Amino acid sequence: MNILYKIENISKTYTSKLGENLLVLDDISLDIHKNDFISIIGASGSGKSTLLNILATIDEPDSGKLIYFDNNKQLELLKLNDKEISQQRNTKFGFIFQFHYLLPEFTALENVMMPAIIAGAKKETSKQKAEALLDRVDMTNRATHKPDEMSGGEQQRISIARSLINEPEIIFADEPTGNLDELNSKNIVNLLKELQSEKQLTIITATHSQEIAQNSKTIYTIKDKKLV
Repeated sequence: MNILYKIENISKTYTSKLGENLLVLDDISLDIHKNDFISIIGASGSGKSTLLNILATIDEPDSGKLIYFDNNKQLELLKLNDKEISQQRNTKFGFIFQFHYLLPEFTALENVMMPAIIAGAKKETSKQKAEALLDRVDMTNRATHKPDEMSGGEQQRISIARSLINEPEIIFADEPTGNLDELNSKNIVNLLKELQSEKQLTIITATHSQEIAQNSKTIYTIKDKKLV
């Protein structure tokens, strides 16, 4: 498999309320390949979500490199300016969270359209793509419904459709089934597996879920601030 994303010597420290420096991630390196399905597991507070957020450029490490291979061109993401990193994040990355973060005042269709509109796509084009994605995740019948009119599983399906609207290469999923019951969790895992195969996606999850881990191609554990 081709390397899509390379992480070199990433470390991260947080400062506690008492002013203490707490090392969370210590000198972590990782090669991420195209079309992989990765689960990052570990105990609560081990740094799973921190690592995922650094990979997704939502958070910055204290040291190290994030190297993205874009059409055989190497991009050092930490050297990009805010505008360039935002463009990278919006066009190459998709995001699924434990709490779906759907905008409550917008319908399912409008929520799915939003990242495409932000990226500068025409409204009609965005609408057509969003409708196709809603159909793919079996949510066409909820297109005109707002988030509070849907179940947790339905909301998460909408957020998955939203994550795909800009045709990303990598999906970052932070506890994507953490707020769901067992049946909905299985349905979401199966949907992610299907989409990963269909769209040749790379999916990286931070999760406690054995269901997700068992269905992943690659599993890493964070233990004692290191990646195993």
